[in-house]
Amino acid sequence: MTSKAAAEPLDPVAIKAQHTIFYQANTSDIKDDIVQLLGVVKTGTGPLTRSEALFLLSYHAFSGEDRATELINNGAVNTCFGIIDAAEAAAPDKTICAGILLALCTSGGEEACEAVVKGRSGGNTAPVVLHALLRDARDKMRVYAARVLRLVAEQPASRSALLKAMEQKLGGNCALYCGVLSTNALSEYVTVAQVAGAVTALIVGRDDLRDEAIQGNMVEAILTGLRLHKADSPVRGLLALLEALLGDKGAWGRLVARGGIPLLVDLLGPPPGPVTEWEGARYRHVIDPAWAEEQDRKRLEWLRLEEERVRAAAAANGASAGNQSSRVHRSPSRLAKPSRSLKQAESSKTDVGRDEGGEAAAQVLNVSPPRGAQRPTSTAGAKEAPKEGAEEEGAGAAPLLPVLGALDQMLPAPARQRSDLLSVNSAGLKWGALAGVQTRVYAAGCLYLLAQDAEHMAAAGKRLAASRLVPLLQQVLELGEGGKKKGGKKKGLTLTPEQTQLLVRVTGALKFLSLVNVNRYRIAKLGATPSLIAIYENVSHTLLRRNAQVVLSNIAMLAENGQLLLDAKLPEEFLVALPLRLNAEETEELLLEFPDAPLGAKAAAAAAKPPGATPAGQAMPAAPAPPAPAAS
Repeated sequence: MTSKAAAEPLDPVAIKAQHTIFYQANTSDIKDDIVQLLGVVKTGTGPLTRSEALFLLSYHAFSGEDRATELINNGAVNTCFGIIDAAEAAAPDKTICAGILLALCTSGGEEACEAVVKGRSGGNTAPVVLHALLRDARDKMRVYAARVLRLVAEQPASRSALLKAMEQKLGGNCALYCGVLSTNALSEYVTVAQVAGAVTALIVGRDDLRDEAIQGNMVEAILTGLRLHKADSPVRGLLALLEALLGDKGAWGRLVARGGIPLLVDLLGPPPGPVTEWEGARYRHVIDPAWAEEQDRKRLEWLRLEEERVRAAAAANGASAGNQSSRVHRSPSRLAKPSRSLKQAESSKTDVGRDEGGEAAAQVLNVSPPRGAQRPTSTAGAKEAPKEGAEEEGAGAAPLLPVLGALDQMLPAPARQRSDLLSVNSAGLKWGALAGVQTRVYAAGCLYLLAQDAEHMAAAGKRLAASRLVPLLQQVLELGEGGKKKGGKKKGLTLTPEQTQLLVRVTGALKFLSLVNVNRYRIAKLGATPSLIAIYENVSHTLLRRNAQVVLSNIAMLAENGQLLLDAKLPEEFLVALPLRLNAEETEELLLEFPDAPLGAKAAAAAAKPPGATPAGQAMPAAPAPPAPAAS
């Protein structure tokens, strides 16, 4: 409900529907007279109130290009700016005036946008008034101002007029833009998306403005917004702006220094399922702090019960030994040193009681001993047991030492930073249906630019960027019609211009990531080969086809991909005579992600193969004997 209410101010149909009801219910004779309605707004007197006149003017502003042109020709732009800039005007009237300006830009096209940006209010220009609304206004008025700025910036003529009024620089407005982009108010996400779009339109093709934005800490503001916003539209706008800024390599260091690469990889989507399951089991205490606190409490309780049980068993064993000594008459020297068989029996009793007590304590608490915990054994107790001639007090305390000494073994898995885990999402946008395909592709576009640097490419690869890009590739292909059979011909691939641009970003990122063997295997194993072949054989876009060609060439260089590529009917020109093979380290890295792949069997066979054995496991044939010397 909140997102719907926030999106309403920019829906022309909804705005016009509201004003249509008022227009139809109004019975005034001047409701269709633009000149008289503007006169009522200027003077505040007449057959209608100012608010009623503004409602009627708003209805006409949304009624098409002709009405918008008539309003502009009769001075509606300056009239609206005058109301917005007037201190004595009511806030609802200012909001309606901002909505009228938005309606004029929406209905009137490029000429209307140019007329709006050239408007004035006394000594203040239109850009000054709009930026003042963006800084000080709230609710719909702020949203309307942000949308007007974006519409003006996206049109060439009005953008030129806007930059001229801003003296060809962002100036103090750069800090204003950064403040909006990094805000976390849920009601402001529409404003964030519009401001991001406006700044993107301003800096494209203007290296000076892009450099000014970078130096003004806009990269840092964008990363802050990406970690906070949970809606798709602001994240998409922020990523599009970030992609434009990354066209300057000066922005790369700022992004990397603030953890931007893991954030961009997380925006591609979740990691593979096996990795998530393994980390969830191994590092649950890091992923879920509440669960970790509960387990710590249960662990301490388990140790307390274990200690009490051992003390009770030691006391019972001491009492039993005292009863036996009172019945048997022996010399004091013999009583001070129990026999070896009696000591072994007491030790076995204690060990049995310890095992049963630990299980009972675990059943009572309904938990199993923590990961890595080992039950205290008699072997551990023997290391700490007193010598045969020790006093009875030392002997009674001995069973406690194994339990207390096992505390280090009962700790969970080794500590690891939460930010290092692949299954922890560092972005505000949750994985799942909330993240649109286009939004994630913009993240791929940012990685496409960063992957030109080998270190940045390696950092993205460690976060399994390739495994997240392959599903995204197929989702982009499914946005359009895909392939159709026409006249019995071979199935082809039909892409829209928008799909083409999206695929350029995804395949471009895969092009650089496929320079590494583990990523070559991931791309082929996850089924990207048929899609890449379809792009290579059917698409005429030069850059997209070239990207697909490079990826296919790279994955064909790995011997482990041989059968997968043959099943996908890879064209013969990509086949390699002497392919590369995965080494032991690369194989171990892939086994976590592909536990069912034949990599494990190959690695085990390679480790167990005796030196000098053939691939079949047979001994190598003996070297032929040297020829006998010829007779003289």
